[in-house]
Parts: sequence; C-alpha cells; structure tokens
Amino acid sequence: MNCDDILNIVNDYFDENLDVVQKNELVKHTEGCKSCKKEFAIYKNLFETIKLLPMNGNVSKKLVYQIYDELGEQ
Repeated sequence: MNCDDILNIVNDYFDENLDVVQKNELVKHTEGCKSCKKEFAIYKNLFETIKLLPMNGNVSKKLVYQIYDELGEQ
C-alpha cells in the first residue's frame, strides 16, 4: 500500500470495515511511514473524540463547526 491507499481506507479501519489483510497492510505501512503515522494518529484522536459525544442528537452547532474547522486545518 502507498500513502494514497492508506488515506482512502483509514475511515474503514476505524469503522472496522477492513479485512485482515488490509488491516495488517495499513498497520505495517503506518509503522514505517512518518507522514501516514501522523495522519493515522489524527484520525484515531478524532474517532476517539467522536465516541465521547452525546448520542441524543443534542450536539451544539458550535461544536459541529469547531470539529469541521479542526478537520480543515489538518
């Protein structure tokens, strides 16, 4: 896998939609690629943060815009 491949499947990794081969290739690549390792860490932090959000639909628009702004800066 190359860096573009990793960026195309990183969401699937956190959604647990990769097969074992893809998952292992992603992990192997990110361990050896400084750039992808950094991107992977950003996505990991984002997904962990999303899991902490309330699931009752009462997320403020301000929070949503802050998340979008943060994503735009990456």
